[in-house]
Amino acid sequence: MMTEKTLSNSFARRVISQPQHSLFFVGYSDPQSPAGKLKATPHGGDVVLDPDHEPQKLLCHVEQFTFSGHATRETICTYIRRVAPKKTILVHGDKPAIDWMHSTLSAALPSSEIIKPQPGVKFEF
Repeated sequence: MMTEKTLSNSFARRVISQPQHSLFFVGYSDPQSPAGKLKATPHGGDVVLDPDHEPQKLLCHVEQFTFSGHATRETICTYIRRVAPKKTILVHGDKPAIDWMHSTLSAALPSSEIIKPQPGVKFEF
């Protein structure tokens, strides 16, 4: 959704005005979200991705792919268990989904740090 104050929003703001770059979307974007607003902006038009920043010209290539960008949570957990990272940072999903993922991964990977940062709060690691 490219919500304000997220990594995807920050990334998009860095590349949006650079014609040598592209932004690709998969799945649905709420029309009122920054991603929805970006997708509705004509090439060369101005768009605001975060109200704390000035409008920017859309000069990069934007394309929408019509397949889901989501895997099941079980598939994601299987992958994370296989990789067994030292740290896993949970940044997408509603609170019950993140809580489920946190408890499932904590039980499966007791030596891994499973992190639930607060939405909208800068997190450094």
